[in-house]
Amino acid sequence: MHRVNQQAVAELEQILEQKRFIWSRDVKIAGGWVCKKCGELDRELLESHHIKPKDLFPELQYIVTNGECICLWCHAIAHQNNRIICNQILARLAIKLYYRLYPNKRTPRWECPMTDFQIAKEALNGSSHSPDR
Repeated sequence: MHRVNQQAVAELEQILEQKRFIWSRDVKIAGGWVCKKCGELDRELLESHHIKPKDLFPELQYIVTNGECICLWCHAIAHQNNRIICNQILARLAIKLYYRLYPNKRTPRWECPMTDFQIAKEALNGSSHSPDR
């Protein structure tokens, strides 16, 4: 049986996380910090999207020209055929919108009285729902 060096695994994960961060930042810089699809300018809502999927083209995973700067909403649309990824993106969007609607209510996610879907729905509908209710 092989023993796994936990420290080496942790160091490798840290290196890969740093590479992903640098790639993402460089894609946004190359894109001028503007959503390529809709023109969104809010930096908090922008993400980097792989043009060619990294699971099919792992050799292009950290190539800046294989990325595009798009907003969370357009990113969810780009992944609409993959329910898991799409829902993860929408959850990130919902939390960002929740914090904008209620800037003084920084409730930890696990204590939030609404689901991510409800938060997004309320935010997009401009509801006056208060999480304190």
